[in-house]
This record gives sequence, structure tokens and C-alpha cells, in this order.
Amino acid sequence: MRRFIFTTAAVLIATATFTSASFAASPFFCKIYAQQAVWAEGENLADSCGFGGARWSFDFAGHFAWCLGVTKNMANSERLARKWQLLSC
Repeated sequence: MRRFIFTTAAVLIATATFTSASFAASPFFCKIYAQQAVWAEGENLADSCGFGGARWSFDFAGHFAWCLGVTKNMANSERLARKWQLLSC
């Protein structure tokens, strides 16, 4: 019984690790994501929208690193949130 519990736990941990890694955004996708994020900050400043925080910066490396650590869907959600904020400005 004890062996069964340890084996089950190991399988669940391995599955969770494999699943999260398989849906992570790719470096190619994240490069484009980061370029768009930096461009959006330029629009934010050019239009005097006044948006701030981590979403709004010229830090390409920061946007790129964040993207690599999340799923493609999460990065797309952030990209769309940025887009909608700019459209509302």
C-alpha cells in the first residue's frame, strides 16, 4: 500500500511537470510577444494614456522572460488586455 501511494504521487508529479512544460510559450512566440509589449508602451507614452505597472514598460527582456514562464494562452490574455487598454485610451 505504501509503495502504491509513493508510485501514484510520483506519477502525478511527473504528469503535472510534463503538462505544464508542454503548454509553455515558445521562444519564437515570446520574442514577438515582447516586441509587441514594448511597442504598446511606446503607444501608451505617445498617446499620453498614463498606463503603468509591469504591463507597461520598455523592458524587452522582462516581457520575454515572463512569457517564457507562462502558457501561450496566458501571454495572449495579457497581450489582449494591453490592446484593449490602448483602445480605450
